[in-house]
Amino acid sequence: MRALGLLALGLGIVLVSFVACQPSKPEATTRPTRPPSRTATMEPTELSTPATTPTSVDTPTATPTPRPSATPTLEPSEVLPNGWQLLGNQLLGPRVAAPEDWHDATFLLRGSEGIGRFGQYILFLTESQETANSLLAGNPPGGAFVFGFVGEQVGAEDKPEEILTELLAENSGDFAAVIPENIVQMSSEIATIELPEEPLALFSASEPPSVFRLLSFIGKDSDRPAIFLMGSPADQWDSNQKIFDEMAETISMPLPNNKRGHLASGDIVKGLIRRDTADIWTFNGESGRYVTISLSPEQEGIDLTLKLLDPEGNVIASIDNGYDGDLEVLTDILLPENGTYIIEAGEFFKESGPYQLTLQLADEIQFGGGGRIEFDQEITTELSENSDHIWVFFGTAGQDISIILTSLDDQLDVILEVRGPDGRQIMVLDEGFAGDSEVLTGLPISVTGDYVIVVRGFAGRGGSYSLYLDEGGESTINFYDAGDLSYGDRQREYLRNDEAHAWFFNGQTGDQVSIEVSPLESNLDLDIWLLDPELNEVTIKDEFLSGESERIEQILPNAGQYLVLVREFFGEAGPYEVVLNASGVEELEIAGTLTYSQTVQGTLPAGKQAGWSFTGQTGDVINLSLTPANSEHDFVIVLIDPEGKTAVTVDSALSGLSEQLTDYSLRASGEWLIIVKEFFNEGSDYKLTLINQDS
Repeated sequence: MRALGLLALGLGIVLVSFVACQPSKPEATTRPTRPPSRTATMEPTELSTPATTPTSVDTPTATPTPRPSATPTLEPSEVLPNGWQLLGNQLLGPRVAAPEDWHDATFLLRGSEGIGRFGQYILFLTESQETANSLLAGNPPGGAFVFGFVGEQVGAEDKPEEILTELLAENSGDFAAVIPENIVQMSSEIATIELPEEPLALFSASEPPSVFRLLSFIGKDSDRPAIFLMGSPADQWDSNQKIFDEMAETISMPLPNNKRGHLASGDIVKGLIRRDTADIWTFNGESGRYVTISLSPEQEGIDLTLKLLDPEGNVIASIDNGYDGDLEVLTDILLPENGTYIIEAGEFFKESGPYQLTLQLADEIQFGGGGRIEFDQEITTELSENSDHIWVFFGTAGQDISIILTSLDDQLDVILEVRGPDGRQIMVLDEGFAGDSEVLTGLPISVTGDYVIVVRGFAGRGGSYSLYLDEGGESTINFYDAGDLSYGDRQREYLRNDEAHAWFFNGQTGDQVSIEVSPLESNLDLDIWLLDPELNEVTIKDEFLSGESERIEQILPNAGQYLVLVREFFGEAGPYEVVLNASGVEELEIAGTLTYSQTVQGTLPAGKQAGWSFTGQTGDVINLSLTPANSEHDFVIVLIDPEGKTAVTVDSALSGLSEQLTDYSLRASGEWLIIVKEFFNEGSDYKLTLINQDS
């Protein structure tokens, strides 16, 4: 028995979590009836208005009309070539389409020397992973590539050819003689020039000969140009030139009217969300500090959404659990790095409406003790080490309640406890491992009064988490058996309203799989879940915004039939594509066994991964150190728990430096596995040390 029958009988708590995480949705043609107003309990302490004058608010429009059909707001005006993918930062950076087999290698440039001069919102696309590796190693490109970034602000009269002239004059004196004679104006928005040498000194490539195209794009509604460097080996230029020409026709930039301003801690600003857009605010954050953001509507009938993005444009926190007129708050969010962060304030139905936004930065957690929580409210916050959070809600006799406690930290194993109005414990849940959710569904309440939810971390561990409280527990979702997948498969399907798709594939222990789901319409916001043969949750991905792909990379813990669940976050209908690949099949070689306080030296063959096993006990606190033998290699540590699940992945150091896993508390007793791999799959010697702090 499999597919829908299996889903109905066996998914249990995982499907409850899957369903409960879905937002409550009205029909597409009407707005929901606004319930009685609720008291917002998590708003930060009132802040004094800063000396600077807040951003002015335009006169709001009339009461919003019923929800319009979903319309992409950042999609290029040109139709994409068949099968191409749209890549780039849809909020602040350039976007361009590329063939479906091209790679988005932007993440490889994060932190690279010399890249900072091109700003935060860059784009690096390559014909293959080998091309990216070659360029980053200082070698000539083995295939085609595209590098894009945002230029300096321009005036209404500036032209693309003038941007190119200035750019080349500043960066490449050797090419000054060919300016502007060889500049080609492809359109009123685009100008290009082809050169025999790389003009931006971005990649130190030399022989064999290559051809480079420098392109500037100024959209009719843009206040900044997009600059692209395109290149390939000279003997491949004729075939790649057509691809570059088609890419140029798909370039787009975000509209400038949604970038509202830069905030400082304590600022209270007002804004007006315009139809079909989101407002963008930025602030400077430092690693280790905490931010609290409050977004409040200033008229009834608007349903606000709030997202926080890191300096690279990745969503690190979001919330949308209020009704029309309700407050949305992100509380005590730990900032992971230094840089400029992005706040996106939106309206669920893409309507217009005024709002107030407050920002508060702090060195310590401000709301660490907890507070009150209402039904249909989700709270995202930070749990400090060796502390409990106490959340209180009012329950009525005869109610059924559901609670979802989700760890947002790979090393945090959350524990959920519920106490009644008399203070007695009703139940406690600690069924998941680090990074998992604890789900309570359909708990009956027999006495009216204040109930207490206690949140703590196993062994006193701290970290970020989200807590969701709902009434009831009988929510359902339509599951559709989408079919079977094999390694190398690429399938397309269509999600109907409020539907989830189930895909099945067979895998072997140690297979390193990648599963990617890509929306084929820019308004779709996809989630992807991977369940093991016993229907236990392996991992979940929901990191990116509407229109962007979600990707899981996972070493399979055991052999059997795996299940991939795909849904649209808001229950919208639309087409998508799913791709399943296995890059690590038969790549893992068991190198040996480690004991505590032991250091071993090993040699990692190119294209292989080494596995070192050790026996640990629950509560052991370990340190791992992995050091390459030379400065050219970049190692990665993957720790697999006794059940075969990935416990933690460490890839924070630059090439040549040691990767360190410190103060990690083992969550189970048994045989653990340390996987040693090289980021670019190159061979190298290494040294690995395992220490138990208690021994």
